[in-house]
Amino acid sequence: MKKLTAIVVIVYFIPLLIWWLVFGMYSGGGISLNNSDWGAFGSFVGGVLSPLFSLISIIFLYLSIRKNNENHQDQLDSLKAHNRREQLVKLIDIYNSKLDEPVGRQFDSILCKSKSSGYKVNVYTDGSKYIDFPSGAMRDVIFGFYSSKSAKKRHSEEYIDLVKSIVANVELCFCKVLELLSSIENPQEFEDAVDIAEALSEFHTTIGLLEFNLSQLLYSDDSPLLERLALLNKRTKFKNEAVVRYLRIKEIKAAG
Repeated sequence: MKKLTAIVVIVYFIPLLIWWLVFGMYSGGGISLNNSDWGAFGSFVGGVLSPLFSLISIIFLYLSIRKNNENHQDQLDSLKAHNRREQLVKLIDIYNSKLDEPVGRQFDSILCKSKSSGYKVNVYTDGSKYIDFPSGAMRDVIFGFYSSKSAKKRHSEEYIDLVKSIVANVELCFCKVLELLSSIENPQEFEDAVDIAEALSEFHTTIGLLEFNLSQLLYSDDSPLLERLALLNKRTKFKNEAVVRYLRIKEIKAAG
């Protein structure tokens, strides 16, 4: 804008300079006292400057409109970023609250049936351990699975399918968090959002959830949750350890 103002000033004085050079200095005369000369001078200046100032006015108007549009877009982007931040915090709150949700809220009839019938869940493929249908909070089921991991024993497909059905809503909530993070295009907003997700989501339970998804690969080719996390990790290192192991397992299974 300052450069344009300087150009306007220069353009304004050019006709005056031309008039003075042609009709003043080189004509050998001084400043005229004749009204007709001043009228001619006014007509000359007006004829030269009027189109120029009309063009400059249009340019100023265009720049003003563009600046207003940019300011308006900045305000919209700021508002959208604020809304995304609030939505992210809300999704993380829902995710954390799902971890507190009792298993009996969804599986009360199954719990009652398993207790009355004495039904036991086979934990390992070698049949060395049987447990009652899991109860307590969702996080207890996740921690129970994580604590039962053994380098010498392999979880049964029955146990993995059971835990998967119990924590399905928890996984869905975490997937929604990852989807929102992936949708953020602004680099700084993205990094801030990842920091929020890292800080607010329950660390140990989330690690347990990721470990369970890695264990699911014993009986499945992929994990929707880990796929989303792997996609997100192309831009950051959020839960990178689980992603590295997931991609390595997929390579091994693909090779054969």
